[in-house]
Amino acid sequence: MRKNILFLIFTFVLFHYSNNDLFSQKSRTDSLYIELQKAKEDTNKVNILIDFSLELQHSYPDSSIYYVEKGLSLAKKLNYKKREAYLFNNLGNINRNLGHYDRAISSYQNAIEIFTELTKSPNVYLNSIGKRGIANSYKGLGAVAYMQGNYNIAINYYQKAIRIFEELDNMNGMASCYNNIGMVHWKQDNYDRAIEYYKKALVINEKNDRKIGMAACYNNIAIIYKSLRKYKLAINHYQKSLAICEELGHQKGIAVCFNNIGKLYEEQKKYSSALNYYQRALNLRRQIGDKNGIASSLGSLADLNITLAELSDNNEEKYEKYVKAFNHATEDLKIAKKIGALFLEMEAYNFISESLAGLRKFEESLNYYKLHVELKDSLFNKERNEQIEEMEVKYQTEKKQLEIGNLEKENLLKAVKLEKMQIRQILSYGIIFVSVFIIILLIIIRNKLRKKNSTIFEQNETITIQYQEILSQNEEILTQKEELEKHQNHLEKLVTERTKELEIAKEKAEESDRLKTAFLANMSHEIRTPMNAIIGFTDLLNDSELTDETKVELTGLINHNSDTLLHLIDDIIDLSKIESGQLKIDKRECNIDKIFNLLFEIFNERKNILSKSKINIIVNNKLKNEQFKLVTDHIRLQQILSNLIDNALKFTEKGFVEYGCFFSDKNDQELTFYVKDTGIGLSPDQQVQIFNRFYKTEEDKRKLYRGAGLGLSISKKLTELLGGKLWVESEKDMGSVFYFTLPFTKLAKNEVK
Repeated sequence: MRKNILFLIFTFVLFHYSNNDLFSQKSRTDSLYIELQKAKEDTNKVNILIDFSLELQHSYPDSSIYYVEKGLSLAKKLNYKKREAYLFNNLGNINRNLGHYDRAISSYQNAIEIFTELTKSPNVYLNSIGKRGIANSYKGLGAVAYMQGNYNIAINYYQKAIRIFEELDNMNGMASCYNNIGMVHWKQDNYDRAIEYYKKALVINEKNDRKIGMAACYNNIAIIYKSLRKYKLAINHYQKSLAICEELGHQKGIAVCFNNIGKLYEEQKKYSSALNYYQRALNLRRQIGDKNGIASSLGSLADLNITLAELSDNNEEKYEKYVKAFNHATEDLKIAKKIGALFLEMEAYNFISESLAGLRKFEESLNYYKLHVELKDSLFNKERNEQIEEMEVKYQTEKKQLEIGNLEKENLLKAVKLEKMQIRQILSYGIIFVSVFIIILLIIIRNKLRKKNSTIFEQNETITIQYQEILSQNEEILTQKEELEKHQNHLEKLVTERTKELEIAKEKAEESDRLKTAFLANMSHEIRTPMNAIIGFTDLLNDSELTDETKVELTGLINHNSDTLLHLIDDIIDLSKIESGQLKIDKRECNIDKIFNLLFEIFNERKNILSKSKINIIVNNKLKNEQFKLVTDHIRLQQILSNLIDNALKFTEKGFVEYGCFFSDKNDQELTFYVKDTGIGLSPDQQVQIFNRFYKTEEDKRKLYRGAGLGLSISKKLTELLGGKLWVESEKDMGSVFYFTLPFTKLAKNEVK
């Protein structure tokens, strides 16, 4: 399903999550105009201009910009830094809403620069204003990055904003960021994580009775339910959002709800109701000048008209619907390019391609479909998904580290208490020893005073008994001390062991989550791309009006994508067998020349298919005159060489790809194979990671290198199973050489024929 609604929701949420009242009635605007005319002091004028720009920014954005610029001029003149920063932030919001993203970024950066100066002030109030302003500007920059499809940058800005809002205990700001992060996860089809953030935001908004925030959350939760086909729950939440927007008189929010309800009806095949809601949303968005919204509604209408055309049995009606779809999609594409909305542009290409195919203009349709696929591949880049997930893990890890720090503080406090107990014990021992000394001294004095031997004897016996009791008490105290020391040592050891267990469990959980995410994201994209191409081009082949040349081109594309899909499935199966220990190695004597010649024929043909006919493929076998016996699994040997040559050809644009083998050592116990290329080469960091599963080297973001990132990992494991090792030597922009060794037996003279 299409996801361009997200841009509208995002603009809707971000625009209204501020501390200003954005929904005053027309009387409020009239009142501000009268106040501006009567104001005599420039400071009052600046404040009124700020309020004026906020009132007009949704319905009359151009007028709002005029009042912001007027306020900026006056604030600079007065050196009114706080209000100047607010005005820059407002200007960023307005330009973002109009699709002027470069201007919006510049305005937010100016605001951050001024707010940062305020944070250096010794005044607590100004310091707080500066921090809150920086957080709101980060949030605005996150919105711009999101609208441009830069999700990793968007997540980074939102997390920066959340840290500041947490420091300030600003719950409304945190709710806004939670909602926006939820939409980033929804964009990545991570519904559980998305709805978790939406509900966090909804709880805060309900607690503070922030109705517009509640409307945004209801709207976004409804989208999740629609994606899960829970239509009753979805329409219920859409209606809650619409009711709040109508109560507040918020036209943009109403348009968002209309468009989303239309999508829900379309998915339920209630096409008449869907068309009605789409048209109402488009009319309202044209009225308020919402460029993102207009493009989204045009895309929805184009998609619906294509569906209606495909369902129609009347040729005239079918033709009319395809024409309408083409017109809507063409206007959608113009607006998307103008405002730099890449996802809207990608979908517009697809709608134009489908409508042209319906109008029997297959060559033009194919050109637009290629543009759609290229832009889609560049947007759904594995590396970007991994960066988003890494940022999310980093954010969660920081919280866990804080919890671990608190646990360490508690352990330290317990150690201090234990030390105090030991000091008290030492003092007790001292008191006991002093008491014993005093008792003995008293006994001696008493003995001198007593004259009678019998009395002295009795006293001595008494003293002896008391002394023994004291010694017994001392022994008990010493025993207790030893037991306490053992208990302390046991506690310290237990804390250390539990801490290590927690760290190991945490690392295993993070590694498992990372591998699962990498596998799902990579396989979903790599399998869906060739399958979409196979299905799309196969449908086009059914058209009887296609020329033979076009059919040959389409057949070639289908074959190429089929080979790609088959190779991916083989890699997945091999990796699964290797890691489960089920891969069987069948070692027998093999012919290297035969393998080298077969690979030369395969890749000499493949380079032409890949439009790399100028690259020379060179075979360099230095063992032709040598007598030796190589006993190995020839199928896995061919697989390793094929993976390495295929990689070299993929990353080489000019020059040559050379492969061959030679003796590794003086004792002739090892044979070395190599594949050398003049391609893009590898940095030292890349050489460390190149053999990891799902790792892909993509330095140039404008060029997409297809593949799942499994070939080198499989080759390394196969080499080790065959008794050898695999490594790489490379230099950036200077090409690479991959080596792997295999054991062999050299023939004795009497074995030579």
